[in-house]
This record gives sequence, structure tokens and C-alpha cells, in this order.
Amino acid sequence: MSDNFFALTHQSEISLHLTHKCRQKSRWLAAGWAIVIFLLSVAPSEQLPDIDWAAAPDKWAHALVYGILAMLIYCSTGHKWAAPGLSTAYGIIMEVVQYAFFPGRYFEIWDALANFIGAIAATWIMYKFFNS
Repeated sequence: MSDNFFALTHQSEISLHLTHKCRQKSRWLAAGWAIVIFLLSVAPSEQLPDIDWAAAPDKWAHALVYGILAMLIYCSTGHKWAAPGLSTAYGIIMEVVQYAFFPGRYFEIWDALANFIGAIAATWIMYKFFNS
């Protein structure tokens, strides 16, 4: 019994005790959310006026959307570095796709930075929530 207790309390750096079924659902939700992000990223839009990046509602939306993706990835993997890494990589890929394939859309470094900040913040919140 004491060996079992030790194994449960010293599993890994992250103590997300989610069942296999719950992790599978999180993977499906993350994949669905990535599709929503793709659809939003390729939708036609008008070029917005140049506003200070920190005050622009668009940047807050980027942080929120990619933060949610990072949370879902975190729940599906339990790895604190995979979540912001995959979320940020997906955000950069979406910026490149916008620039390369969709007229009127372009690559913005500030969008990629907002994606990164949202992913890091969301992962940190999830890590603190599940490990407190």
C-alpha cells in the first residue's frame, strides 16, 4: 500500500489526474478548437488601423483564443511545455498560411507574440490550478 501511495504522489512534475477518456475528449476539443481557429484565421477581413499592440482588442482576442488552445492541449497531454509550444507553433503556422494563401490577410509578428503570451499565461494558470 505504501508503494502505491508513493507512486501516486510522486508521478511526474505535473499532477493532472485525468482519466484516459477525459484526455481523449480534451484531444477532440483541442482539434475542434484548432479548426475554429483555422476558420477564423482564413476568413476575409478588412485591414484594421495601426493601433498600439497592447491596447488593440485584436491582440487580446489572439491571446484568449490561443490560451484556450493551450489549456486544451495541456489537459490532453499533461505536459506544461507541450501546451504553449504547440499552441504557439500553430499560431505561427496560421500567420504564414494567412500571408501565403489568402489575399487581404497578412503575417503579423504582434499577433504571433499575442498568441505566445496567451498560451504561456493559460498554461501557467492551468499548472498552478492543478498543482496547488
